[in-house]
Amino acid sequence: MGFESFPGLNNEIEKPSDSENDLESENKLSFNREELERVLGEKEFKPEDLIGLFEKDFKNEFEKGVGTREGYTLKEHTLMVMGQFEKYFKDKELPTGMDHNLFRVIMAVHDIGKPRAAEMRAKHLQHEYTREIIKPVLEELKFNEEEINLALGLVSGDPIGNSLMTGRNDRSVDQLKKMSQEAGIPIGDFLELVKVFYQVDAGSYTEDSGGKKSLDDLFRFDPENNAMDLAEHIKPYFEKLREDIKIRLLQEELTKRKEILNDEELISVVNSVSKEAGFKEGGFENEENRPKIFYRCFRETPVVAELALKNESALRPFSYSLPGVKGDVPLAYGADKPILTRIIDVTGEWEDTGKYFGLGEDQWNEAINLNPVILRKVDDRKIKVTEIYKQVGLETSGEEEVRQITYIVDKQNTNELKESGSLDSFIDDAGFWKEIGKRAKYLEGLSENENIRKLELKYLDYFEEMFRVDENSIKDEVVKKEFEISKTEVKNFLERVRSTKEGDRNLTIEDKQMILSKLVNVS
Repeated sequence: MGFESFPGLNNEIEKPSDSENDLESENKLSFNREELERVLGEKEFKPEDLIGLFEKDFKNEFEKGVGTREGYTLKEHTLMVMGQFEKYFKDKELPTGMDHNLFRVIMAVHDIGKPRAAEMRAKHLQHEYTREIIKPVLEELKFNEEEINLALGLVSGDPIGNSLMTGRNDRSVDQLKKMSQEAGIPIGDFLELVKVFYQVDAGSYTEDSGGKKSLDDLFRFDPENNAMDLAEHIKPYFEKLREDIKIRLLQEELTKRKEILNDEELISVVNSVSKEAGFKEGGFENEENRPKIFYRCFRETPVVAELALKNESALRPFSYSLPGVKGDVPLAYGADKPILTRIIDVTGEWEDTGKYFGLGEDQWNEAINLNPVILRKVDDRKIKVTEIYKQVGLETSGEEEVRQITYIVDKQNTNELKESGSLDSFIDDAGFWKEIGKRAKYLEGLSENENIRKLELKYLDYFEEMFRVDENSIKDEVVKKEFEISKTEVKNFLERVRSTKEGDRNLTIEDKQMILSKLVNVS
């Protein structure tokens, strides 16, 4: 650091000579707010001019390395960061309407504590060291409390970088909650601001910034149009972080509430936390994107009890559920020891079975998911049966209690699982293989009805994927037997298709060729 009057000094850090810092006794900085405003107000703002002001008091820091493999000094790194901002964001409105000049000032000193951390081999303290310097500097420059808190919030961590580096979001969500609270900004809006900060900071470790090739693959640069963004393969990780924020907020909100929410109240809470997390579709104004609540019930066996302990689980396709709008709860399926699961479907995974079985649409007597779904636990408690039925608008009597676990569909992980097409998550699920075998046994052709055909084509997807499963990885003999039976049924179905003649009412020649082509690896 530049002088003893700022906190966080360590005797091991070289102090500047008197000639470097000829400060007046009543001031800590060698420049004031008026000089700062003059530099920031130049018609053609130059990052080096702003850094030049801070160099008057932090010359040693800016000349030192920041401890990265690229070997940059703090000044080199900071100039590249600010250069990326001027190139891509100076003419764009910043999230939360943040002032561009405040952002520039924060960038100029965002890593000011990093050289000290590098010298002390204490990288984990770099943000704390930076905070210790920034706060009194901004106070001296007469920034108000709101601006200082925003600056401190922004420089207190690297949640996006941590998420990408570790592949886990728990710590990043913790960081974002703490940082956004200090900044005084809703966490979803703050995440967008952190995204800009991350893009110009990490985006400086690229050839695009004039530096060495390093993190180039994380970004998409379009200098001609003054646009940069996260690379396409990185965007899902960012959205997953937002999804995890939403789920954390929902978990905390439901834990905080003692009362039992009916389905409409629960949807309202999901709506609220989705908006807070920054989901643009959080309003659910349209019926099409409005969440629906579904119920499933199981008898508490050792296997079910073990599954109930997990905070995340994969649910296989064709898992029938009872829609809450039906006004009933399937407790009878749990016999004498029921565990009721309440599913918040925010992505429309469950559909009305009526349209697939010729019973008409919008009946909602039962629901089915055609694709695998990842569920995240958001609440787990024992409640009275009377309260359970109140959730769907029914009145009943009885004081007995039932364990109810509430889950929400994890959008990002569900999409990834669907895109992969893999059935590995259900490899030990005998019931799933039995379901596939049953579908193959009774499938004769492809319907002309659009909805029924959609269901039958989904069967074909699973028939195809089944023959990519490594049978040797199935350890349970009961499951393995069911798997073999199902494979046989799929082979039998394929033989029926092969024997189909032109004019057969169940299968056109075009459909026959499509099926044979799709299931070419079935043997």
